[in-house]
Amino acid sequence: MQDFLENIIHKGESKVVSLIYKQKLLLCPSLFLFFSFVLLSFSLSISLPLSIESLAYQQESSLGNNTSLLSSLHQQNQSLVNTQPSLSSHPLIFSQTPTSPLLDHDYDNDFMVYSKILNISNNTSTSVFPAIAASGNNVHIVWMDGSPGNFDVFYKRSTDGGGTFEDIINLSNTTEHSTGISIATSQKNVYVVWTEMDSSFNSEVFYKRSTDGGGTFGEADKLSPNPASGAFVSASGNNLFVVWQEKSSNYRTHDVFYKRSTDGGGTFEDIINLSNNPGDSRGASVAVENNRVYVVWEDDSQGNNDVFYKRSTDGGNVFSFPVNLSNNTEQSTIPSVAASRNNVYVVWNEEDDLYNREVFYKRSTDGGNTFPYFMNLSKNPSNSFDPSVGTERNMVYVLWYDTAPGNSEIGLSISSDGGFTFAIPDNLSNSPWFSGQPDLATSITGDSNNVYAVWSDLPGDNKREDIFFISQMMNKFVNGTS
Repeated sequence: MQDFLENIIHKGESKVVSLIYKQKLLLCPSLFLFFSFVLLSFSLSISLPLSIESLAYQQESSLGNNTSLLSSLHQQNQSLVNTQPSLSSHPLIFSQTPTSPLLDHDYDNDFMVYSKILNISNNTSTSVFPAIAASGNNVHIVWMDGSPGNFDVFYKRSTDGGGTFEDIINLSNTTEHSTGISIATSQKNVYVVWTEMDSSFNSEVFYKRSTDGGGTFGEADKLSPNPASGAFVSASGNNLFVVWQEKSSNYRTHDVFYKRSTDGGGTFEDIINLSNNPGDSRGASVAVENNRVYVVWEDDSQGNNDVFYKRSTDGGNVFSFPVNLSNNTEQSTIPSVAASRNNVYVVWNEEDDLYNREVFYKRSTDGGNTFPYFMNLSKNPSNSFDPSVGTERNMVYVLWYDTAPGNSEIGLSISSDGGFTFAIPDNLSNSPWFSGQPDLATSITGDSNNVYAVWSDLPGDNKREDIFFISQMMNKFVNGTS
């Protein structure tokens, strides 16, 4: 996840931005959540060279423990939220609205059921930036939680498909700030990576694994030898793939680095610089399918932010030359990638000249060799942010948050034909507050395709973000393909 600040839309927002900038981006997560809904992407060419990067990518920012400043910023955030102009004139792009109790509806003649929405964190502290992984009926959720006084990596698991969740485990449990979390699972192994940031803004990538399905975790290991951030992890069998960003030798730009384990995360091989160009490369995502590894990231080496892509067909030993997937003059950011059989799916944020953000999508049906299929999935006059893509069998799921319903809601668009067409998004959050920072995971149980979604939201009187969860099960997979 990465959200940029570029254009100050309302006069009141500039005051909050000024406070943040003066405090070296000492930032309240509540305010960050608000900015990610109403502010747009960063460009070096604009007159205000200031960015608030996603905590998942940050290396220079401090999350801080200045309680008085956080409280002040949070109060200003609430006042700004209360004075936002109405977006009701925009089209309501979301169709079905899951509610509690269970809602079921027909989808291409297949029976689809949404669960109740669960509050996973459910505390009075700030809980933000969730990530999720799933395998069968096992669901694993991690997030940043401020309960200890700093931000730590909290973890919960479910062994019944998200029906119930066990107690929280503090995975990082340090006095530093733990940010930029990613999680993956394969067989009985669960892998978590995150960025550990000290009071001097130094950040490193750390890693923990469980070999008993998330029941217990081993000691934390440091993966990056140099200052690094924005880690993302993917796994298949005993193969584990981690990508992150490090500052280049000029200390002004970043490169995307990659590390692999072939023994279930017991040991790791040498680091590879995947981007290795004079531009700024960051925000990498990785997916694996059989022996193919796919990596995407955003890169400004051609003058604007584009989505670059590399693949390996030998399990991550050797990678192809980079391909520019977006290849236009707009700002393309926050890519996500998923793969199933010979199909590869990539989504990202595209910002046009009017600072409107859309969710763009490309598909390959030949194992990532070519990407001839392109689509604007959101296509509305509001702003659509932070897309994530997942797939099982012939189903493709794209999740993002969107301001079209009037505030900001979590939308899930589903394809049942391998990503050729997509349904109108379902509104998963259906909240009067601001829902954002979504992530999704998929799994298979018998004949059912399952998708699980998490996001952060302001739960009414709590006035601090919590992590919310919903699941959806389709009782038979579409088109009979497996």
